[in-house]
Amino acid sequence: MYTHTSESRELNLVVSTRCNLHCSYCFLHKNNSYIKEDDNIKKALEDGSFFDNIGKSLDKMNYLKSSFTAINLWGAETTVHLDLLSKSLGRIFNEYHNINQFNFSTNMAYDVNQIIGLLKTIEEVAPRPITVNLQVSIDGPNSVLDKTRMVKNEVIRYNVDQIIDYCNSHVMKNLAIAIIYKTTIPYNIMAEVCSSKSSYVDYVGFFNDEMCRFESRSINKRLTFKTPNCISCAPVAPTDFTTEQGIYAADRARFIDQFDLRQEGLKYFWATNLPLDLYNHPYKYNEQYTSSAACGQGDNVLLFRWDGSIVPCTSAIMEDDPNYIKEVEGDGQWDKGIDTILPWFIYPNRDDISPAEIKRQLQFKKDFWKYHFQYLKTVTLAMMYDMAEIKQISELYRSDSRALLRHGLKIITRTACYYNNMKSNGDPFIPQAGIIRIACNGILEFADVKGC
Repeated sequence: MYTHTSESRELNLVVSTRCNLHCSYCFLHKNNSYIKEDDNIKKALEDGSFFDNIGKSLDKMNYLKSSFTAINLWGAETTVHLDLLSKSLGRIFNEYHNINQFNFSTNMAYDVNQIIGLLKTIEEVAPRPITVNLQVSIDGPNSVLDKTRMVKNEVIRYNVDQIIDYCNSHVMKNLAIAIIYKTTIPYNIMAEVCSSKSSYVDYVGFFNDEMCRFESRSINKRLTFKTPNCISCAPVAPTDFTTEQGIYAADRARFIDQFDLRQEGLKYFWATNLPLDLYNHPYKYNEQYTSSAACGQGDNVLLFRWDGSIVPCTSAIMEDDPNYIKEVEGDGQWDKGIDTILPWFIYPNRDDISPAEIKRQLQFKKDFWKYHFQYLKTVTLAMMYDMAEIKQISELYRSDSRALLRHGLKIITRTACYYNNMKSNGDPFIPQAGIIRIACNGILEFADVKGC
């Protein structure tokens, strides 16, 4: 969710596995194991063992608390137990004395008073300036939300307004807040949105109106509204896109390029091209470069559960639980077997695991991220060439080696998720063929034409 550097670490916390929504593309609400885990999280937050256990793990790992500069909250809906977490903020800021960022994502449809209470507490107990990045998961106008999140925008907008009004009425000396909108619409919704000019204008216009509404309502300069990922399609993996879907996405990109959305009265987002933005992301490359999708889990980014164990991905919170495994087996979520992810869990507080083994596991993660990009690049480029040979993607990638490399880097930068690779292929270095099919059937060729 947020960037990291080799000089600092992020403390990621699973603070809830319960959610108040039933989004169409989410599996959390379908699994009883998550409800049981949430009871454990709540109890640990109440009795203080949550941070006791994490502290013990860090001691056994020989990691200094001063090396952490950001706290990220993860879960299902992160605000479910925010009131309990708020009671530990004084302890957090004192023990982790270089923390200057506090980040979390919310559906903004639970209890906004929990969020406002957190902001109040941070302002009261933080001994130094803190930036709060509050990411709001919102998929677009009600015509889209009715199909994805089953919640009305009026609810989300009301709660956002409560935060704006709170900030308008307070002088925040040690606190800066960014409200960040982010979409997670799947491909089929993107295809519907892009099917006509009117549906596309309605979609983009919604976010334009939200931006304008924030500007007209907010008067606190320490509160900002950001939309870096506001209008984008998230190809939620595992997804096996077809060649035909890739061709259609490229056709829609060319179709939308003909619009002049400024004539529709849009102040913002008038240059947005949703299909083109699927994989048209800038990248930088050098010998030390690792993909922006290389999350660094287990190295710079540590994702802790309530008991001090470290999980390998924000989408793999429960994959070592036998009850969870029993529930998901055979439902299509795992194509290559769940065993591929089990060795990536780390249990510093278990008595049967020696300090030497913990050290070995941590070194393995560090080495993995050091070489992950190079391995992934090699495999991805080879797959692209072979797929062009059998005409699953454009034959350009068989004849133009520079386009092969340039576009391959864009694909990796956007979708180099080792967890999703393991989940679908049983190997962290083998990307999903569907990701290549949707990107390499005209979208990235059109990006070249546009000079993107």
